[in-house]
Amino acid sequence: MTPLAAAIGAAALQLWFAASGPAPATTAGDTVPSSTNGNARAAPGAIEIAVVGTEADLARVRALVRPRVGTGGVIRWRRLESFRPPQILDTATDADPRAAATRCWIDLGNPRRAHLYFVGRSGARFLIRDVDLSGKFDELDLTSLAEVIDLSLAAVLENDRAGISRDEAERLLAPKPEPSAPAIAPPVAVVTPVLAAEVPPPWSLGVRAGVFYAAEAFAAALPLVSGPGVVVTAPVVGGAGGGRQLGAWASGQYQIPSDASGDLASVRLATIATRAGLSGLWPLGARRSSRFAIDARAGAGTDTIHLTPQPGTRDGSAALTPARWSTSLALTAAAGAAAAFGDGDRIRLGARIYADLLPIATHYDVAVDGQATTVVAPRRVRPGLVIDLTVALGAGR
Repeated sequence: MTPLAAAIGAAALQLWFAASGPAPATTAGDTVPSSTNGNARAAPGAIEIAVVGTEADLARVRALVRPRVGTGGVIRWRRLESFRPPQILDTATDADPRAAATRCWIDLGNPRRAHLYFVGRSGARFLIRDVDLSGKFDELDLTSLAEVIDLSLAAVLENDRAGISRDEAERLLAPKPEPSAPAIAPPVAVVTPVLAAEVPPPWSLGVRAGVFYAAEAFAAALPLVSGPGVVVTAPVVGGAGGGRQLGAWASGQYQIPSDASGDLASVRLATIATRAGLSGLWPLGARRSSRFAIDARAGAGTDTIHLTPQPGTRDGSAALTPARWSTSLALTAAAGAAAAFGDGDRIRLGARIYADLLPIATHYDVAVDGQATTVVAPRRVRPGLVIDLTVALGAGR
């Protein structure tokens, strides 16, 4: 071939390459060996992309990541075994910005997150991006990487002011100090005082005895009867540490004699009321410190009444029968509160509202010429109030 023909052919080849656009990225055989800072002089307008990972990572990224930026130069690929982000700060600034390369590092060391670093041709502006990955490095991951790389490269190529300054990059990439181990305080000896004797909690269990006074509505002709009495309580079961308790109780009351007046005859009643049953005690608040409790009782007993007939208020000529005793069954229920005093609950003061129920109705009549007239008819339900004071006998638990 003549020299003229060779010159014409070379010129035609150059024109064809110029018309075909930027040269494609180099092949696997053109991969640049790993380096620490990538300071080797690059081709004018070149883009250098380094993949930190395996050969398979490099191949997958090269196959699917194709930045669509017009650089007028080549895209050079390389693989790095390891990479430290501060290395991007070592990129030298070329005197001729048109001859410098735009650099990109893709760190795939974390399967869940890719770290991307970009340095513009001037070496003075930096972009740092993170891309979340699925852990499988599939097509979706590569598509996300391609989009971020394409947009980031376009930003640093088209605007020399894009990104952050070197000082900001240095602060961002500076190694984070490892948290110092917390100082271990020397062991502190705790001295627990030993008490000579533990104070028994309120509401301890034990046999108790005391006195009370009760008053109740008795009948229309005898509105109120009352009198003193004695009571004894004994534990059945109880909660640990002074908790709720179940016990048995028994009481006896002497009701002060009262007169029920009638026109033809009157009657004086003196009653001995005996009761027995079960009781429940529920301390309020903290069991070991509260000195107040709810007290409930239920039981049964008898009312033994001594009846003494007396002349009537209008006509005292009626013949009176001798005095006699009468007994009737009574059921009872009560609820109220109790307070503990002294050592533990050695002394208790209680107040309860109660009601007596007579299953069988009784009444006391006077007969004149065969006609019976009621003098007093006790109520079937007799409400009342009782106040008692009890003392523990011996040592409770």
